[in-house]
Amino acid sequence: MSNESLVVTQEYKDLDETLYALAIAEVDRKIAKYRHRINHLRKKHDMSFDEFTAHLCGRANIEQEDEPTLEWEAALDMLSDWEATKKVSNIDRKFEEIEHTADLAIRAYGRDMRELFANAAYGMFALMAEPSLEGPACEREVSLEATDYESLLVDWLNELIYLHEVERETYYQFAIETLSPAKLQARVTGGATKNKTKAIKAATFHELAIEETVNGLVATIVFDV
Repeated sequence: MSNESLVVTQEYKDLDETLYALAIAEVDRKIAKYRHRINHLRKKHDMSFDEFTAHLCGRANIEQEDEPTLEWEAALDMLSDWEATKKVSNIDRKFEEIEHTADLAIRAYGRDMRELFANAAYGMFALMAEPSLEGPACEREVSLEATDYESLLVDWLNELIYLHEVERETYYQFAIETLSPAKLQARVTGGATKNKTKAIKAATFHELAIEETVNGLVATIVFDV
C-alpha cells in the first residue's frame, strides 16, 4: 500500500498526519512490548530487578544468572528509551498499561466520551496485535445498544475482539460517529493481522470505572487473557 493510498483510505488529512499516526502506533506498541517483558521477568523471578541484582551480590557463581540479568537490563533500557521518545515527541497520551495480578489492564484517556472509547480500542489493539500495511485497508461498521456507558464500552471492545478473530483483522483507527449511554455507531479501519502479540479473550466489568478528571475522562479496563 502506498503512502498516498493510506491518506485516502484512512481519511487522514495529509501524508504528514498519516506518518504521524503510524509513528504513534509504533511507539505505543514498543512501550507495551517492553513493559510486558519486564512484567514477565518480575513474575518469573518473583521480585523486582533491584531485588534480583541484590540477590546476586556476593554469590560466587552467578554465570547462570547472567542471561536473565542482561535481558532485564536491556528491557528496562529499551522501555526508558521509548518512553523518552514519546515524551519528547509530544505525543498525546491515549492509554497506558497498568499492572494487574492475573489479567491485563489498561487506563484509557479522552477529552470526551467519543475520544475515550476510541482510545480504549486503540490501547487494546496496541497490546494485542500488529496490522499489515501491505494489502488494502479494510473498514467495518459497528452498531451497538446498551443501558449505560460502562456496558457500552465493554460491548464495544468485545465486538472489536470478535471482528478481530473472525475477520483476522487488526484495527488502528476508530471513528465514533454516534455515542450516547444507549447507543454507539462507529466505523473502524484496519488491515490484515500481521502478528498477534497478546491473546485477549474479552473485556470485563471487573474494576471497570469511567471517571471525570480536570483533564477529561479516564477509564480503567481489565481484560481476560
